[in-house]
Amino acid sequence: MIPMANTPTARSLEMMDETEMERLIVQLEQDALSTDEKARIIRVLRSYYFAARLLKEAGTKLKTIRDFFSEGAQKQRRP
Repeated sequence: MIPMANTPTARSLEMMDETEMERLIVQLEQDALSTDEKARIIRVLRSYYFAARLLKEAGTKLKTIRDFFSEGAQKQRRP
């Protein structure tokens, strides 16, 4: 479990565009990330964990956290 001091808040979460995320993934695969980039990835992963924990506490039934994000994207695409 993440200690409360490391739990993200709405103000601390950064939005990352798809291009930035793809660039970080490539660098992660090549092990070519700077300390700042590694910290950014950690913040994103913590935010996903935080969202999953909130959903679990609320009793939301999901197979994976990916289901939550996929459903949200699918709902936005529908007219």
